[in-house]
Order: sequence, then structure tokens, then C-alpha cells
Amino acid sequence: MSVYAKIRGMVLDGLLKLADTTKKAISVQVEVDDDYVDDGIPLLQTQGVRFRPPADAEVVMLCINGDPARPVAIMAVHRDTCPTDDIEEGEGGLYYGGGWLAFVAEDGTVSLGAKAATAKAAVDTLVEAELDKIRSAIAGAAATPNDGGAAFKAAILAAWGTRGSVGSDKVKVEP
Repeated sequence: MSVYAKIRGMVLDGLLKLADTTKKAISVQVEVDDDYVDDGIPLLQTQGVRFRPPADAEVVMLCINGDPARPVAIMAVHRDTCPTDDIEEGEGGLYYGGGWLAFVAEDGTVSLGAKAATAKAAVDTLVEAELDKIRSAIAGAAATPNDGGAAFKAAILAAWGTRGSVGSDKVKVEP
């Protein structure tokens, strides 16, 4: 094979036809030309991320030593599943089916379930601190006979004080 043919054959593109996710590496079947389908091509994905691309996703493959018989798929994307909202430089996230699953905004806010989720995510340590205030207030409240619990209620509310926020300012969720 000539050097020119090797260089020309180093990068291939095609359409994904099938994906097998039952192995440690996703294996894909790619239609390279109308009459040529290559099967069993490993789809390399970033460490810690694994998504099964949809059928008819565009696939880019590198061929080891320029040999088209040794392709490795390095990316697959179906443009119809990409969100189309305008995003700022440095923003982005995980999406599927045209919507954002996790989105990181320019200010570092992480939204789960939508690009601009509105509900704050509860932070377990803050929730526990609020619950500890309630527990302490109940344990320390004195009961007064025959007042219908008014003194008990007043003691608890006084001991509890102002309720603190348990929501994260940096993580929002779509309720």
C-alpha cells in the first residue's frame, strides 16, 4: 500500500447501523460506503463516560497505520439529538434526545434535568443541621400543664430559630 493510500485511509467516516454494549468496549457496525459495512469496530469513549449512540449517528474512525482493515471509532454523534439552545463559551454538558441531562453554566452552576433548572438541590449536611435543630428543640422544650401545648410550641420555635437554607446555590434540579 502506498504512503498516499495510507494517509488517505487514516480517517474514515460513516453511519452507525448497530451498537453492541454488552462488552467492555462498545462495538459498532458502521456503513462506510453505500456498499460497504464494517462490523465489530471498537468505539472509544472518554474514561468514565459510556453512551450508546443511536442508529444513523455519524461516526469518525481512525485507521491504525492507515489500514482501513483496522479501524477504531473515536466519536459518534446524531445531530438530531443535539440540543439547539444557544450556549456561552465554556458552557455545556451531557445531553440526550435533544435535551440537557446535566448542564454547566458559565458561572459554574450545575443544572440537572434542564439547562436552567429552577429548584435548588438539597445538601445533606444542611438538611441534617436543620433536623438537629428540631431534635434539640424538642428535647429541650418544657411542657406546661393545661396550656394546650402553647409553651411547648413556643419553646421549640424559639430554640429552632430561623430556618436555614438547605439548597445548594451551585446545583439546581428540574422538579
